[in-house]
Amino acid sequence: MTAIKPDRLLKDIAGYAANILAADMVTIYEYLESKKQFSSSPARAGRLIKNEATDETMLGEADQIIKDGEIRYLEDCSEDFQVTAQGKDSFVAQERTKSRILCPLRERTETVGVMFANYRVPRQFGTDDKEVLVPTLAAVAALTIKARLCTSRHTSRIDNSGRSLGARRRQAAQAQ
Repeated sequence: MTAIKPDRLLKDIAGYAANILAADMVTIYEYLESKKQFSSSPARAGRLIKNEATDETMLGEADQIIKDGEIRYLEDCSEDFQVTAQGKDSFVAQERTKSRILCPLRERTETVGVMFANYRVPRQFGTDDKEVLVPTLAAVAALTIKARLCTSRHTSRIDNSGRSLGARRRQAAQAQ
């Protein structure tokens, strides 16, 4: 399978999430659970400080988020072991991220993506953020991504069926 490229829908979801969460940057990686594969490039909303900021550390974190299966709220990134272990070359350091939300996007039992909300100023996450806002936003994002994936699969099957039917008709016409 070829790598998945972020489409307009993922960019829109990232933009809505950035606005709703008042985040400086939101990054979404689409994930195909059946293939255990992330999209090749993430969908982003917000401005990068360093255009060459690497996503490699974020992919490692995304893997961990999927394994943990729970939303993580980091109010002070300097206290997070994974961030400090990565040093000055990490995405968090390059982008001067102070606080962040790391969130699996799950639709029922299937993981369809991972969302990072990054803040360049320290932020404290309240009860409303943790119990209502972020879980609801994550559920809507996951449902939207899942619906698009299902639509893409069905469209692909219809296209394949149409090609098969066309080939059979051509074979039948040639046989006559």
